[in-house]
Amino acid sequence: MAADWQDHFHLLEMAPASGETNGEYKALAPSMKPRAMPEPMVIAAPRRALDGTFRAHVLQSGGVPVRFVDWSILVKLDTWPEYEALTALLGKTLYYVPNYHDQAAHDGDVQLVFFDKVGQLEMQGPLVNGGIHIPIHLVDAG
Repeated sequence: MAADWQDHFHLLEMAPASGETNGEYKALAPSMKPRAMPEPMVIAAPRRALDGTFRAHVLQSGGVPVRFVDWSILVKLDTWPEYEALTALLGKTLYYVPNYHDQAAHDGDVQLVFFDKVGQLEMQGPLVNGGIHIPIHLVDAG
């Protein structure tokens, strides 16, 4: 089976095995696209010399800038226990399988992330109908 957009992602404390479905959370999917935004970044210190010359000091490996990708995700939870289970992972280094993955083999595109913070939750009506929408932030730990 090939990788495709799924309506969920995975956050796991242990590396996922092929076909594992634990740690599954729904990301909001407006227009059938998940609400998981990658935030690419590099470690850089742009500065000016005393004569005004621009100097960019960038973390590199083999002459190529080292790129990190953090994630901001708006998660949809249906129950309060799901919220408690998700927030229990806060402050931990986890394995993240993004929405774009092979449903049959979750061990293909795994990223090591640090669960940095949880934003303000929004109740979307009764839990049965709307659920809880909560923004989370994952920091690239790989």
